[in-house]
Amino acid sequence: MTNIHKQRLLSKEEETQLSKDLLESMGWPKWPPDETPQGRPWWKEKTTILPETKSIFIGTRAVFEINGLPNTGKSTLEQPLEKAIKKKLAQRRMGHIQVMTLNDPIGSTPSANLIQDLTLLDFMKEDDEFIPPLLEKDDWTTSLFLQVNKAIYWARQLAHPQNLNLENLKTPTIILADRGPTDALIWQFALLAHKGDPNFEIPPVFKSSILECCLHVTAGLQAISVITNAKIIVGIDQEEAQKRRKIAGKTQRGWVTDSPIFGDYSAWTGYWIKNVFPKINFTKGSGLLLVDGGEKIEHKVENMSNYIVEATWRLLPGCY
Repeated sequence: MTNIHKQRLLSKEEETQLSKDLLESMGWPKWPPDETPQGRPWWKEKTTILPETKSIFIGTRAVFEINGLPNTGKSTLEQPLEKAIKKKLAQRRMGHIQVMTLNDPIGSTPSANLIQDLTLLDFMKEDDEFIPPLLEKDDWTTSLFLQVNKAIYWARQLAHPQNLNLENLKTPTIILADRGPTDALIWQFALLAHKGDPNFEIPPVFKSSILECCLHVTAGLQAISVITNAKIIVGIDQEEAQKRRKIAGKTQRGWVTDSPIFGDYSAWTGYWIKNVFPKINFTKGSGLLLVDGGEKIEHKVENMSNYIVEATWRLLPGCY
């Protein structure tokens, strides 16, 4: 082993300062996040910014994050959205382009209060009998654990295309990243700054060590998030989200929907839209589509599929 591998290139203090500088340079507030910004109904702004060809994309892939607040109807969009995209691609003689969905690595279970972190499957491929452990919701420790693993998951999936389950890595592909790295990045700030809900508020005795640990994870998520070509974010009012839970027959307390952290998460999303996205758009040409989750599913599918196909036309000019 060479000396360069034996020695740290940066001291611990230098690494910490570098992470802080990275986040502040991208428009985030001074670390650590303490006060939640003022919220606003950003989903009503109907922002549509197409990505530019200077965006980062891996080979012949165009990557679209599909993020959003809870109970916006986002999960029900997956199949009709993919179908609509394929139809529009065929109409524009781009039908040879694959469409692939990378799902949020958090799996649902029969119990409304339990989830599984499917990221762990990546590390246990040799064990055919391995079953990811069940994790309880309503817990800040679980939330932090999930964000760390999401950072690992999206880095493996987006920065290393050989990990993607594609028959041919050279085939032009649209990747729909469900709750991608930007979602996890925004959630980090919402969670670390939250005050009011004991399920999500980090106790003072743990705060210092948690902030130290999360700084590098958060900086890593920021670095990963610039890989994606465009962010599609679906928003909704908390009261409307709660109504949707009741209509769906969900009687148990919503993990986020019935918590004050819903408003914090929405507020930090608005902060990212106003302060962080412009820098990513300027340097990387990243795109942004804001979607009103209160609209009918047909309208959302039409809006999102039109955006994705038009953006793909720009991003992969040599693939049609």
